[in-house]
Amino acid sequence: GARIGDINSPVLVGGGRVFGPRPRDYRFKLNKKVKDLARKSALSYKALNNQITVVEDFTFEAPKTKEFAKEFGVIVVLKGANTVVAVPDGRVFINVNGNPGMATAGSGDVLAGIIVSLLAQGYSPLTAAKSAVYLHGEAGDKAALKYGKTSMVASDIITELNIFG
Repeated sequence: GARIGDINSPVLVGGGRVFGPRPRDYRFKLNKKVKDLARKSALSYKALNNQITVVEDFTFEAPKTKEFAKEFGVIVVLKGANTVVAVPDGRVFINVNGNPGMATAGSGDVLAGIIVSLLAQGYSPLTAAKSAVYLHGEAGDKAALKYGKTSMVASDIITELNIFG
């Protein structure tokens, strides 16, 4: 028989591959048509059970955060030069930290991730939104000092989120 180290050895086949069980990948791919059908089916089910609201035609005279929050009973976070958090009862919170360098691709995704992370930790939706906006702005300010406003990317904000460590 072949000795260990020999190319024909059952232990080392093809430059180091081992015979034996391989981890099972339980994922399977669906084609686009099946994915679209599943999405439509799920949305139809939710619409039939009044779990979502289907809006056929919606217009505001001007996009106003406060009115939107009141009309739909939601907390709105409007990311901008001064990020605004509006709540259904009419209160509006304006965050003053942050900088123009945060107007970069993915920065809003970072903010959404912080909000969801705080919600997952059990914070109330309003506390999560206000805290996330503040933390996002602080991390953005630290990133601007470290990397410069003109060269910041979203991952720089993530890197600087450890502001209390």
